[in-house]
Amino acid sequence: MTALQYFRLLAAEFASVIDATVNTWLSIAAQDVYAPCLNAEELARANALMAAHLMKLSSDAASGVAGFQAQFRFQRRE
Repeated sequence: MTALQYFRLLAAEFASVIDATVNTWLSIAAQDVYAPCLNAEELARANALMAAHLMKLSSDAASGVAGFQAQFRFQRRE
C-alpha cells in the first residue's frame, strides 16, 4: 500500500480532505520520519500516521480546542 492508501484507511476523519492536500502533509511527514529499520511498507504506514497526527494538531490549534494551547505553551526558565 502507498502512504496515501494507508492514510485513507487509518485517518477516516479526514475523508473530505482532497488528495493534493493530504499529499502535501505526507511530504511534510516524510521529512520527520527517519527509520532505516523499516521496510518500504512500514515506512509508508509510519508516514501516513505522522501526517494524520500533524493534521490533527493543526486543526486542533486552528479551532482552539480547549487545553491545546495550555498543554503546548512554552515556559521560560528562570
